[in-house]
Amino acid sequence: MPTPFEIPAEGTLEYQYVVIPLGFTENRWVQAFEIRPGNRSVVHHVRAVLRGPGSQWLTDVPVGEARPKRGSNTAATNLMASGSIGSYTPGRAAVRYPPGRATLIPAGSDLVLELHYTTNGKATTDRTRVGFIFATEPPAEQVRRFAIVNTTFTIPPGDPSFRVEAAATLRADVKLTALHPHMHLRGKAAEFRMVTPDGERRTLLRVSRYDPMWQLRYHLAEELLLKKGTRLEVTSIFDNSPGNLLNPDPTVPVRWGDQTWEEMALGAFEVVVPRGAGPRVLIDRHNR
Repeated sequence: MPTPFEIPAEGTLEYQYVVIPLGFTENRWVQAFEIRPGNRSVVHHVRAVLRGPGSQWLTDVPVGEARPKRGSNTAATNLMASGSIGSYTPGRAAVRYPPGRATLIPAGSDLVLELHYTTNGKATTDRTRVGFIFATEPPAEQVRRFAIVNTTFTIPPGDPSFRVEAAATLRADVKLTALHPHMHLRGKAAEFRMVTPDGERRTLLRVSRYDPMWQLRYHLAEELLLKKGTRLEVTSIFDNSPGNLLNPDPTVPVRWGDQTWEEMALGAFEVVVPRGAGPRVLIDRHNR
C-alpha cells in the first residue's frame, strides 16, 4: 500500500479498497505470492484481485488511497469475477505453485486490495504488502479460483443447526486442487459435494467442527478431475443458539453481511485448467 491506513481504537470499519497500479506492459505469470499484513492484530482478511484493462470498477477511487465499500464506486463489485490473485486470513502462509502452474496477471491490470479491519481498543496503522515471484516462462496450466455463495438466507434466532445451501454447475473441465469454507462467528460445520453429469454423488470435504478463528484451506492429497456439467454443492451450517459461546446475540435473526456479527455462506474452490482454455467464468451459480 502506498500509504499506511489509520485504524481507530474503537468502532466498526467498512471494508476498504486500495487500487495499486502494476504497470505491466505484457502478461505476467505468478509462480508464488504472499499477502503480508503490516499489522496482523487488526487485519481480519485481505483479498487481492485484478482490475483488468478498460474496467470501470473503482474508476472514481484515487489511486493508492483507501476508500470504504459504500457508494457507487463499489456497489456493483463482484470480486471473484474480477480475477483473483489470492487472499490472506490469519495463519495463511505464502503460496507457491508447482512447476508448470501459475496465475495470470494480464497486461495493463491494476491490483485491488480488499481489506477488512477490526478495532481492538488501541489506535494503530496498517500498511499491507503483496509480493510476487514470477514464472520464467508461460506455464502449461493456469490456476483459477471461484466461489459458490448464497446471500439470501436468514438464520432464525436461537437455531443451533441452521443449514444454508448453495450450488453451481461447471462450464468446463477442471482439476480440483483446494477447497476453503468461509463463515463468521456462527459458523458450525460445512460440507462440499459434487454430482457428476451421469448422476454419481460424492463428498469432497466435510468440516464437522468449523472454527472461525482458524480458517483452514484444504488441499487435496490427490487432485480430482471434474468434468463440464458437474454440479458442485456447498452446505454451510450455523449455530445461532446461546450454546455458541462466540455468538454475538442469539436473540436476533442473522443475514448475509460483511461484519463478523453478520454471516457469510461461502465455499471457495481452487482449480487448474490448461493455459488459455476454458471460459472466462467457470461456473453457473444456483442459490437454493
